[in-house]
Amino acid sequence: MISIIFISSTNAYINIYTFKKHTDKDIQSLKDTYLREHQEKIKSQVDTVIQTIDFQINKVEEFTKERLNERIQTALKMVNFIYSQKKDTFTREQMLKLVSKHFSVLTYDKDGYLFAYKTKEKIMIYHPTKKFIGKDISKFKDKKNQNLSQLYANKLLNNKIAYAKIFFTKPSDTTRQYPKLVAITKFEPLGITIGTGIYLDEITAKVKKLVLEQFNNNKMDKNSYLFFMKLNNINGGINYASMLMNPNRPELIGKQLDDSVKDASGKYYRKDYLKLLRKKGNGFLKYYYKKPYVDVQKPKMSYFTLQKKWNWIIASGFYYDDLDKEISKIRNELEKYSNKVIMKTLTWILLLSLFSIVIAIYISSRINKRIISYTTRIEELNTELKNSMKIISEHVVISKTNLKGKIIYASDAFCKLSGYSKNELVGKPHNIVRHPDMPKSAFKDLWTTIKDNKTWNGEVKNLKKDGSFYWFIANISPEYDIKGKKVGYMAIRTDITAKKQYEDEHKKLIQSEKLASMGELVGNIAHQWRQPLSVIATAASALKLKKELDMLEKNDIIEYSDKIESTAQTLSKTIDSFKTIINENKIKTLFLLSDELSTFKHLVQEDIKDNDINIITQIDNNLEIFGYENDLTKCYINIFNNSKDAFIQNNLHTKLVFITGEIIDNNIIITFKDNAGGIDKDIINKIFEPYFTTKHQSQGTGLGLSMIYNLIINDMNGLIEVSNAVYTYEDIEYRGAEFKIILPL
Repeated sequence: MISIIFISSTNAYINIYTFKKHTDKDIQSLKDTYLREHQEKIKSQVDTVIQTIDFQINKVEEFTKERLNERIQTALKMVNFIYSQKKDTFTREQMLKLVSKHFSVLTYDKDGYLFAYKTKEKIMIYHPTKKFIGKDISKFKDKKNQNLSQLYANKLLNNKIAYAKIFFTKPSDTTRQYPKLVAITKFEPLGITIGTGIYLDEITAKVKKLVLEQFNNNKMDKNSYLFFMKLNNINGGINYASMLMNPNRPELIGKQLDDSVKDASGKYYRKDYLKLLRKKGNGFLKYYYKKPYVDVQKPKMSYFTLQKKWNWIIASGFYYDDLDKEISKIRNELEKYSNKVIMKTLTWILLLSLFSIVIAIYISSRINKRIISYTTRIEELNTELKNSMKIISEHVVISKTNLKGKIIYASDAFCKLSGYSKNELVGKPHNIVRHPDMPKSAFKDLWTTIKDNKTWNGEVKNLKKDGSFYWFIANISPEYDIKGKKVGYMAIRTDITAKKQYEDEHKKLIQSEKLASMGELVGNIAHQWRQPLSVIATAASALKLKKELDMLEKNDIIEYSDKIESTAQTLSKTIDSFKTIINENKIKTLFLLSDELSTFKHLVQEDIKDNDINIITQIDNNLEIFGYENDLTKCYINIFNNSKDAFIQNNLHTKLVFITGEIIDNNIIITFKDNAGGIDKDIINKIFEPYFTTKHQSQGTGLGLSMIYNLIINDMNGLIEVSNAVYTYEDIEYRGAEFKIILPL
């Protein structure tokens, strides 16, 4: 009997032990897979933020340099004009005073200005902050201890126009220095260095706000979220950082953080991640933290990265709860099962000792069935895990290669995007999807970076199987085995084809605006040519007729020839005006507003005559403006054409157009109004939108007023407003549309 009991008990124990050992192994495998995948996920989220920030910084710097280059070119033209006009009558000092005078009226935005100093003597000749004029610039140092004159000189050694990042006071705030990007160049004939700059603090603040809004609006699962901090002191302490974004703890946003806070385990977790950032710049950290929608701290794994340009800490993490719940569930089932088996074994041994062998076999059989049942459950969990991996494969564009660049894995999303099947990709070199438009230098840089065990980020154009293409931002980094040996590379991509297509469509829209404007101009020229051509044809016919009737005299030849010659000169003048208007080589010049208005009236004079339109102007003949003369003419013609169409549509007998120009608050205000009845209030706020028109398709594209808006706002840094006006002229009250163009002096 004892041996039977012993055998039964031993058999039960062995079965329970075997099941527990097998379960522990599967639990550990499940835990390892869960941790690895979620670590990759949160690291990818943080890397995406870093890529977005770097992309925005580069775009802002490129745009800022373009603006600075335009300012420098304008300044050089101005100085060169002064030098060419005055070099024979003025001394160098007189010309420098004249340059300073012109620079003093040329400002940009609130704190934008030009400055100049003598290159050799290092003496400041002009600066909007008066205390710097006459000072020795060689003694100027910013808060980074950069000697500005030496910095500028070094930059200009190999560049005609050079750029430098410095810190300098603003004219509106001379108490502190602000980050600034400056452009400098030399004007050798006068021995001066000219510069201008744009302060970066406000631009950078706008970009930071844009990034925060973009990622704060991203929808993520409730237990995985991004959080940003502004780092004040990487060594920690009170107020070492302030919270910028935290969906889990919105009450912390804008608050200063203290590194003396402990988590539920007693760890100074903030000190730990600061230490990690000081040592490596990024990494993973496990700690306890409040979980969303609950008031208790839970174990959490986060990935932290220090974005050095903005001094931001970017992080994302996940909680262990879900994994612990699955593991706890399996362990509880095991414990319940073990206790149940033991109780049943003892009960059967005590009550049915005579049938112990049969019971022992029966229990053993039941145990085996239970083991099979739980083994099946574990397999189901593995299936669920595989399904999760499948979802990732279907929605995340991922590929992996060996060290030689041959593809060893391609996600379903990558296959769908490229048009290839997995069988067509695996084993092939990754350049199977390389587009011929991509330069070899880009891939050389890619391979240099990842072979150096670094992560490469950039935009790439790939070739689909069907010959079409797609764009994406790639994040490519090395992969290592459990021993730390590099075994290949993994690429995670974000599809940006739609963004690229939008950029192309935007370029086409700008070209459409130019073509539409040119069409309007050509129509005006063609209309203006009709009458002169009729005069030439009539004179030629008269000469021919008199010749045939033998009535041609010498005075007739002279008279008709003079008339043809005079008319031809009128046509030539019209062509010259047209060539000037469509010239794409835009250069800012100083011109009289009255001269520009005369050009406009010449171009539309036939429309004025044919439609009996009375144009009343009130502009000071000495009113000057520094800008693009041709652009204003285009604006006048487009506004005039809209007034003309309204006159015709409303069948008005009296047709009036008023054009005035005056200076108000350091701005030139150009007003253009008619008496055609005004614009419907339901559409007046839409007339500057591209392709918006109330005319039939054969009468307009809807691009004319949109082009005007872009010219005034983007090219002239001005404003354009439209309203309906009621006014009195010669004791008669009229109503019409009023366009107001506001340009800075």
